[in-house]
This record gives sequence, C-alpha cells and structure tokens, in this order.
Amino acid sequence: EQVILFLESSQTRQDALSSGDAETVYLALWANVFENALQTVELAKPLLSHSNVEIRYVVAELLMQLQLPEAKLALVECFGDEDLRVAIRAFDAMQYSADEQKMPDMFERIEKLIARLPKEKTLEPLVWPWTKRDIDKSTVASSLINFLGKRPIARLFPYLDIMDTWRRREVVTTISK
Repeated sequence: EQVILFLESSQTRQDALSSGDAETVYLALWANVFENALQTVELAKPLLSHSNVEIRYVVAELLMQLQLPEAKLALVECFGDEDLRVAIRAFDAMQYSADEQKMPDMFERIEKLIARLPKEKTLEPLVWPWTKRDIDKSTVASSLINFLGKRPIARLFPYLDIMDTWRRREVVTTISK
C-alpha cells in the first residue's frame, strides 16, 4: 500500500523523505525513480549526510543500484562515511568503473578506505537482514589498478601483498610492458 501511495503521489514521496524511517525513505526514492531518475539523485544527495546511518545506507544502496554517472558522482563522498557499511556500498558502485575526469581522486579515496578496513570482517546488516556481508581488504585493494590512471605503477606496490592473485599478475604484466 505504501509503495502504491508513493507511485501515485509526488507530495507523499516528498513528505516521506523527512520521515526518519530508513525503509520509508528508500521506498519513496525508489518510487521517484519511475518518474525521474536524475531528479531522484538530486533528492538523495542531501540525505547522504543524514545523522541516521540507516538513512545514509539506504540512500547509498539506491544510488548504487541506479548505476547512473550522476549517482556514482554523488556516492564519492560516502567513501569517507564513518560507517563502513555505507562506505562499502559506495565502493560497490564504483569498484570496476569510474569517470577519471569527474573523480580524479578515486585512487586516493580507495587508499583511505583500505586503511580503515580490517583484513576481513563481517558487516552486520542495516535495515534489511539480507544486507549482512563479508568484506576484505583484498577486494578493495585489487580494485586500485582500475583507478591508477596516469599515476606511476609504483603506487600499487604497497598493496601487492593484499591484492588477489589475478591483480598481482596484472601489475607484473603492466610492469613488464
């Protein structure tokens, strides 16, 4: 019933964004995507700095699902979120691709995220029980090669020992060329 109300009324969606309930905020944004995905990204941006971690998480989740360049750009600031669950959702959106022109410091943001991560950790779920997940430094460190850009290959050397085997091989191949 709530989703139907959100799909039918933009005012109801707008009111829901200030409800304080993370699932309600997510559903309101989700319904808004059907009307205007780019507008939804704009509505979501201020919520990424909300005091409630659950709201920041669901907004990051929705933006990650959109996979629009504008959504990815909005998620950049989440790499520094105090809660790793929010930061990792932002990473998930970009681990394979990001626009180097618009996000030239992605390599450095990922380095900072790696520094915050334990070797392995299970992140307890927020909002929905199925969002529990395991994270590891290896996955995050292995993505650095995607964001090396014009930086010297030596910038990857401190991370070789935590990268997965495939990415280490890729670094060695790049050096040999």
